[in-house]
Amino acid sequence: MTKIGPLQGVASIYELDIYDHVQPIDPALYGADGIFFNPQQYFITSGDAISKTKFLIQELTTYLPNTSNNELWQDATLQAIVGAKSMLEYLIAARGEAIFMETEWNNHRLYTIPKNPRNREEK
Repeated sequence: MTKIGPLQGVASIYELDIYDHVQPIDPALYGADGIFFNPQQYFITSGDAISKTKFLIQELTTYLPNTSNNELWQDATLQAIVGAKSMLEYLIAARGEAIFMETEWNNHRLYTIPKNPRNREEK
């Protein structure tokens, strides 16, 4: 994860290459039938990067039993889970005291900005 910024009044912007942490998994490469797993699909829309990464880990964990009959496929899935957990740790550290990490997507790079909602005065 690389810190870039400040840019246009934003104190901290981080760039994260998802493929540095989680690689796509193509079951066909392991001679298996299954659903192609692409970590990019979890980050294409904006939202909280930490929530999206937790959901990615959950999905990979439910994907794991499908790989039990193929050791190489299972190893690739386990590596993806470990990588996603590592990515989560980076995102939590980068978030700091902010409430959430807003995401923007460009190719396989994730741009994150720690944000806090504005304080609203009650009327």
